[in-house]
Amino acid sequence: MSELRHLHIDAYKDRYRLRSFVETGVHMGNGLEYALALGFAPCLSCDIMPQYVAAARERFGGDVTVTLADSLSFLHSLPAGIGPSLFWLDAHFPKHYDLDLEESADNRYPVMQEIRIIKQRPGFSQDVIIVDDLIVLRDSPRWNEGEICDYFQVRDFTFRDLLMSLVDTHTAEIDLQLEGTVRFLPRRPIGWEDAR
Repeated sequence: MSELRHLHIDAYKDRYRLRSFVETGVHMGNGLEYALALGFAPCLSCDIMPQYVAAARERFGGDVTVTLADSLSFLHSLPAGIGPSLFWLDAHFPKHYDLDLEESADNRYPVMQEIRIIKQRPGFSQDVIIVDDLIVLRDSPRWNEGEICDYFQVRDFTFRDLLMSLVDTHTAEIDLQLEGTVRFLPRRPIGWEDAR
C-alpha cells in the first residue's frame, strides 16, 4: 500500500483548485491525516472493517466523515457539490485484512467500478483520481514476475483498460515508487481558458 505523502498532492490541490478529499479504505487513517494537514475539506472516507472506522472516528472526531461501507456503496452515497475533489482509490483485497470477509469480483479490486461511479458525478472531469497498487496488474510497468503472490494478481482487467477508462477527460501520470500509482489529472484545469 502506497502512502499519499510521497505523491505531493499539495501541488495538485493548488493547481486544480481541489477542495475535497475522498478515499476508499481508511485503514490506519494516514491518508485522512495528510489531507487534513493540507487543508482539504470535507474529508470523506470509508472502510469495511468496523475497527478501522471506529479508530478513525475517534482519532479525527468531527473533522472527517468515515463511513462503514464498501467502496462502491460509499461512492454512490457521496453528497453532490463537494468537488473538485481528490479521489484516493485504495480499497481492495478484503480477505487480506480478515479471512472471514466475503470476497467477490465486485470488492476484490473494484477500481474500474469505482471509476464508473465517479464518472457519473457532475463535474468529475475536474477531479484528480489516484489509483494505488499498480503492482497487481500484470501488464503495468510496475509489475515484476514473482514479486507478489498469486492472490494479489488481478486478471479481470488490464492496465491499458485502466488508462483508457478516463482518456477522454484526464491525462495519466504513472509513478513506479512503492507499489505504483496512476494519477488521472484533468485535461482542462479550472481557469484554463484564462491561461491561454
